[in-house]
Amino acid sequence: SSIEGPDTLAPGLRSWCLIGRIGDGAPFEVSDGIQFVAGAEGSLRFAVNDSYQADNSGGLTVTISVN
Repeated sequence: SSIEGPDTLAPGLRSWCLIGRIGDGAPFEVSDGIQFVAGAEGSLRFAVNDSYQADNSGGLTVTISVN
């Protein structure tokens, strides 16, 4: 879906997509084959771009390769 939710964790990105964030940086959409160079130090975190996390269930597998 290409619906954008103004009340999601990352407004402007697709609702219900997987998002990543490094430290306090801007959230970005995570998809198959994404490649990027981290522009800052910090923890890499993932979440679903949803406005209400309490009703979510399930899991995802993320594979990270560092060059």
